[in-house]
Amino acid sequence: FNDLLPYRHPFVQVHFRFASQFGGANNINVMLKVDKGDVFTKEILTKIFDMTQAMDRVTGVNHDQIASIGHRTTRYLTVLGGTIATPPVMRRPPKTDAEVEEIKRICYNTESIYGKLVSLNGQALLIQANFIEGRLDYKRIFDEVNRTVVEPFETSDQTIWIAGEPRLYGWIYFYANEVYYIFLAATFFCW
Repeated sequence: FNDLLPYRHPFVQVHFRFASQFGGANNINVMLKVDKGDVFTKEILTKIFDMTQAMDRVTGVNHDQIASIGHRTTRYLTVLGGTIATPPVMRRPPKTDAEVEEIKRICYNTESIYGKLVSLNGQALLIQANFIEGRLDYKRIFDEVNRTVVEPFETSDQTIWIAGEPRLYGWIYFYANEVYYIFLAATFFCW
């Protein structure tokens, strides 16, 4: 698919030049939405932590360009003993209600998280993952995300939505055989 881009165009050249540092166009966004209440429960926070770890194991993902409250790269500012520290929001899933409340407080008081990785109404969480341009296998990414990130975690009370360019191309490969049969049927019908 990248071969279809006009590689001499300045915008495309800038994209390829800086994609490794700032992320390319191959992002997947996974949203976990609860139907009732908010996401700040031990069960949901454990689920988002486990989903983030599963996303980090998907083939071709850039491990340093994942954004989620359950990932080591999502941090907040705090002052500890007179020094500024930036610990991760969640080092592990919460075990007590006090830890859940602390995570909730951090999320609602951090501009880079509230409204971006946690929805404004507190009913949805987002995982953003960027993939390395040279290691893209759209079909494999599609299958792995379905098998490891969606299927083990989706329930009737929570919905998981996925969007992004690798996901779109994965759907194209998923339906490629059906399109072939429809083409044959349409050709036969027209004949």
